[in-house]
Amino acid sequence: MQHNLTRKEIFYLGGLVFVAFILKCYFSYKAPLLDDEVYYYLWSKKPDFGYPEHGPFLPWIYALISPLLGESALAIRFFGLIGMQFVSVAVFLFMKNRFGIRTAWTAFLIYQLLPATFTMSIVSTIDTPMFIFGTLALLFYAKGFFENNYFFYVGGLFLGIAALSKVSAIWLGIGMLFYIIISVRRLEYLKNFHLWISFIFSALIYSPFLIWNYSHDFPFLVTATNLLSRKSSVESFIMFWISQILLLFPTIFILCFHALKIKRKNNPSENRTEYTTFFSVLGIVALMYIFYQSLKSNLEANWGGFAYISLLLLVPIHITSIWKKFRMSYVFPGSLILSTMLMFTVLGHTLFGFWEIKKNDITNRYYAFSSFPGEIKEFYDTQLKPEIRTISYNNYQIPSMLEYHLKPLKPSLSINGPDYHPVIFEYWYQDIELTGQDLYILQKNSNELQRISKDCEDYSLLKKFSTMRDNSIISEFYLYSCKQFSGKIRKLPTLLF
Repeated sequence: MQHNLTRKEIFYLGGLVFVAFILKCYFSYKAPLLDDEVYYYLWSKKPDFGYPEHGPFLPWIYALISPLLGESALAIRFFGLIGMQFVSVAVFLFMKNRFGIRTAWTAFLIYQLLPATFTMSIVSTIDTPMFIFGTLALLFYAKGFFENNYFFYVGGLFLGIAALSKVSAIWLGIGMLFYIIISVRRLEYLKNFHLWISFIFSALIYSPFLIWNYSHDFPFLVTATNLLSRKSSVESFIMFWISQILLLFPTIFILCFHALKIKRKNNPSENRTEYTTFFSVLGIVALMYIFYQSLKSNLEANWGGFAYISLLLLVPIHITSIWKKFRMSYVFPGSLILSTMLMFTVLGHTLFGFWEIKKNDITNRYYAFSSFPGEIKEFYDTQLKPEIRTISYNNYQIPSMLEYHLKPLKPSLSINGPDYHPVIFEYWYQDIELTGQDLYILQKNSNELQRISKDCEDYSLLKKFSTMRDNSIISEFYLYSCKQFSGKIRKLPTLLF
């Protein structure tokens, strides 16, 4: 039976969330933008129905809010910062009205303080809107399945938006199809007009991205194929699952699996069982797909993000159901405190450098391009000819940072080899003729000298830029002058049918 929280519990829990929110705001304002954050923001400069790597919804958000908020780090992170607060409140109200106040607070704290959800509040990437709208989709689909069929339409709206953000959200729909198949009410669901219309509605919302891909010979499929074709190894498999454990925090990761239960009940009054079975089926389907892909492909840590959507709705219901077991009344608060302290420490070190900075410090990624708005911009403004274009080989980050910080007269470009995934610069500037032109080439770690010597009739090193953090060199960039460039922009890789 649920028990209300005491005033003391509410005071301490609410205080922890408030302090975390203040830190999130401060970090979003102070921390330099990551290269991926800049890259996705640049997409909004040319709004479209699709891009070679992802759907268009996040760039649409930027295009909508940047005229009002500008293009500062806080402005770019504003949607994730506020959106995660909004979805936390939505989940709180959903849980409170169905499972009680303790479950609601458990869910709210998970959505605020876990490393995964904490990070989505302060790092603006494709995963954030997918998570926000995917969560809203499942809330309304759950209400549609178990309360009122008209909620299916709202769920379909949010599911379509989540897929427009990142295609992985489609697995939420696939999970719901599996739920329909195994449900004792399958015949009722198969005949439910509202349910299937909501799926069609969701597909219509997603259709602009499909049409864009069709009209451009499916460059997104090339990107997805390239990423999934990276062979897995024992090391990559282990590292991927370690990253999932850390993102969800070890105890919550274990509880996600402990919560997976499928009970096929005929009794419609089994409210808790219906919801937990629904979220469990979606979680199992997502986990099976991720596990299979992690065996065959070298996955990045954020690939597991779509599975969190159902699992993080399931686990607070489960935690309160076992509150008197496994010393859960101590394990769960202790886990949240440790998780929050971990995030406070990482964010504090990122901003203030609590310990010695080494080259392999994971927080260096925030500062790897910090020489661009300073030393590199000054050199470009005072020493280089603005009419000469800058290119970079097999690197979308350098042109992105040049466009964001320097805003050159001629757009910077990424010149890529056959094994490099499609990037936005190839889509935007595929008609630009580079052959025979004089160019600047900016590279990281002088790693393309052989290609530079091949493509340039003559070349010379103009300057080496060292990015420093706490008296340690964390990245280096080499600027070359290239005479009579003989290369060209690769045609955007597509699948031709």
